[in-house]
Amino acid sequence: MKIADSREIIISRGALVPEDNNLSLSIEEDLNLIKSFSQKELDKDSVYIRSMYLCSDRMCPSDWGRFSVKALEQIAKLAIGKSVLVGHDKSSLPIARFFKAEIIQKPDTMSKEITNWVRAFSIG
Repeated sequence: MKIADSREIIISRGALVPEDNNLSLSIEEDLNLIKSFSQKELDKDSVYIRSMYLCSDRMCPSDWGRFSVKALEQIAKLAIGKSVLVGHDKSSLPIARFFKAEIIQKPDTMSKEITNWVRAFSIG
């Protein structure tokens, strides 16, 4: 799918999170963090905030490696301010920038055991 200036439209598979959802979202706090990366004044109606899970302490079936909780904490710190790329493609332009990241716990989809994840928030 193309738009008038020949840029490719990116279709997200994510879901919008309602503002009143209790998922570490505070619009005013987030806007203050976002403003530290922005070159122009922004308000809540001019930004689209999304989150994604970057990595976890779950065993990776392809190489049998796993991140420790300490490594996840370091990844969360390092993610802030970094660009979001489509499919890890460094030859393409970034589509967003991470402005905060946190460690969260959620049940593993297969084993139902609690898994630690880096959840990063971006504006794009």
